[in-house]
Amino acid sequence: MAQFNISLLAKQGWRLLNDQDSLVSQVFKAKYFSNEHFLNSRLGNSSSYVWKSIWAARGVLDKRLCWRVGTGFNISITDYAWIPEAINFKLATVINTMRDCKVNELIDSNSRIWKREFIKNTFEIVDAERILRIPLAQTPHDDFLTWG
Repeated sequence: MAQFNISLLAKQGWRLLNDQDSLVSQVFKAKYFSNEHFLNSRLGNSSSYVWKSIWAARGVLDKRLCWRVGTGFNISITDYAWIPEAINFKLATVINTMRDCKVNELIDSNSRIWKREFIKNTFEIVDAERILRIPLAQTPHDDFLTWG
């Protein structure tokens, strides 16, 4: 029963991520994570029982969510899970110079292709190959989360 409850709470977290126009999502966002993403939110001191429960289950989401690259403006290169073939969907190696960079810096915005030479010269071979295998849409769209 405990695992079932956690899965239901994680489903509510998924709804907070994907249905941001719902009244519940707007209320929780305004009260608990107005300046952050749900996955980066903090618990806080005077949180409701419902928020504490949903927040506690976000670890389930965090382990299995993967960003799909659209424009790349919302995806942190080093902090977010966005490489489908990688362990935990993250880079295999840590690159401190890319800590504050977004994925859009790896994409040629005019032709909508990866900056191959830059990627090959910046990342380890395994990471570079994985990045270059990620397909890019010809028409830019927002980045979105998928279930890994």
